[in-house]
Amino acid sequence: MELVLSSTPEGIELRRNPSLFKMSLIKNIYLQMLEKWFKGILCGVKDADLIILSIGSLVAGLSCMEKFPNTKAIGIYTFPSLRTAEFSPPGFGGKSESMFGWINTMKWKMFEHVSFNMYNNEINQLRASIDLPPIKESVPHSWLFLNMSAAIHHGGVGTTHASLRYGLPTLILPFGADQPFNGDRIFINKLGPRYILIRETNVKNLSKAIHDLMVDNYKMYVMNAKRISELIKNEDGLGHCVQLIEAELAT
Repeated sequence: MELVLSSTPEGIELRRNPSLFKMSLIKNIYLQMLEKWFKGILCGVKDADLIILSIGSLVAGLSCMEKFPNTKAIGIYTFPSLRTAEFSPPGFGGKSESMFGWINTMKWKMFEHVSFNMYNNEINQLRASIDLPPIKESVPHSWLFLNMSAAIHHGGVGTTHASLRYGLPTLILPFGADQPFNGDRIFINKLGPRYILIRETNVKNLSKAIHDLMVDNYKMYVMNAKRISELIKNEDGLGHCVQLIEAELAT
């Protein structure tokens, strides 16, 4: 912010933010570029084969899904601010078109958009025009996954369970711990492609895996994921937890 409240011995005063990163400077440099990205949402998605949702593009992506319900959508949320060998953080480094460079190397026409807080008014206008309900920062899997065609995530046990609970073909990009094991279970049970370690992820193997997930073997993955989903739905995890707690308290 350019103006901040500052405490002094005389009381509270309003003064200019001494930070070098003035919002006015940021807006002057990036406003036109970001405006172009935002205005390209609706015109860019209408001919797309696939909508990519990342953490930064959740609102815009869901808006596109509402506008074009027959277009497949896929969620990728693997901590996009972390650098890998081939991807710089979207919106943080490289040239303005670098974020689109690796997307355009894939065979699909895709659209990716990173929303910024300075575009709240535009987002609200877009939401009003397509009757999109209010969205909080955190969207539960129980709502989001009902609107997804597939999921790409880090492979944590909770997220893996959730994606299968809703019958989604899944691609795992693990960081460590039990995540590679969960990715291996996905592959062995033909619920999605072979996992790719996040540090080994690059344009070639990720685009190939997405093509496998969404095109080559999509029908098989969906069928198997739906079967697993029914098994999970029949489990009473909460009931078992209650029984264990009651048994422990009774001793």
